[in-house]
Amino acid sequence: MAAHLIVSASKLNSGSISGLEILTCTSTEIRRLSEDSIRSLERQCTKWDEDIGNLFLSYREQFTYAPNVVG
Repeated sequence: MAAHLIVSASKLNSGSISGLEILTCTSTEIRRLSEDSIRSLERQCTKWDEDIGNLFLSYREQFTYAPNVVG
């Protein structure tokens, strides 16, 4: 989930947010994910982003709106 958030945020602000660097830690070692694993995760995050967007768009026609009461 954190990877998805970072990948999505980098699309909005690529100047400040770029790339993933993921470490896993145990009591005996710290390991870094390989570049291939990172790229695969980025591709999956992009797909999730598209799927979530499509899900929201599919509900657009099911909503009803109250009359405008402001102003």
